[in-house]
Amino acid sequence: MLTTYRRSEGYGSRDEKDFLNHKGKKLATYHRLEALASGQFIAGKDKVNGVLDSKGKVIVLLKYRYLEKAGDGLLWAEDGSGRRFLVSETGEEYRIRN
Repeated sequence: MLTTYRRSEGYGSRDEKDFLNHKGKKLATYHRLEALASGQFIAGKDKVNGVLDSKGKVIVLLKYRYLEKAGDGLLWAEDGSGRRFLVSETGEEYRIRN
């Protein structure tokens, strides 16, 4: 089981949150950590977002400018070029025509 701890308060997305394991050891620091129903987390750092598994391993690369829950194990995503995708929580991309 992983937990998060707000380490410092910044401005909005600049808050820093430490990602801790069950023993309290810091695994990483992110500006955004949002739990998903699957036990995974949307993580964001330096204006990019991705998905971590329940052990803190990156399973969807932190490369999306925008990443939000869409439902049924899918996430709405947008890359730095403005292309939109549906992304599964395991990293499969489904391009949406823009």
